[in-house]
Amino acid sequence: MNIGDQLLSEGPLELCGRSMREYGEIIRAGMLWKDRRAMEKIDYAVKHLVIRLLRSEDREELLKAYDDLRRLIPWRYEALAGDYWVRWRTCADLIDFHLQALVTRDQEAAARMKYAPEVLQLVGSEPRLSRAAIARRLSVSPIVLSRVLSILEANGLIERGSHMGRRVYLLANRSRQ
Repeated sequence: MNIGDQLLSEGPLELCGRSMREYGEIIRAGMLWKDRRAMEKIDYAVKHLVIRLLRSEDREELLKAYDDLRRLIPWRYEALAGDYWVRWRTCADLIDFHLQALVTRDQEAAARMKYAPEVLQLVGSEPRLSRAAIARRLSVSPIVLSRVLSILEANGLIERGSHMGRRVYLLANRSRQ
């Protein structure tokens, strides 16, 4: 039985029991780029592994997964991997953002990082601003702002809410006192 057939015979529990590194080895050894069903199964497992990892606070596990995800598809095969390459690189970026949030699990340090004081002041004076409105007001790129908001939220300094069908940001209850 070739590796592609083996993957197709596995159920969700077996698929999610493998590591990112194993999937990288399977993809490279079996050259599964053209086996759409096998790649869909791997994609399913990668997404579920990333969801589990985003709940983890084990820095070593996250760093290893990040590294394995970045190497899942070598750059020379990215054209063959198509959308999977982009999707899995995005998953690696999510893990990277989560790692950054964990590194700064210190409210005081988070409140002092670049752009954080301005974000906190703006959100405190004008509650219910969207991410785009905050970025425009502070002249900060959306990518940089996303990282700042994630870290502030992870540290309990701001909260995400909803207002008139839009995602907005508010000061967290603890920081309003």
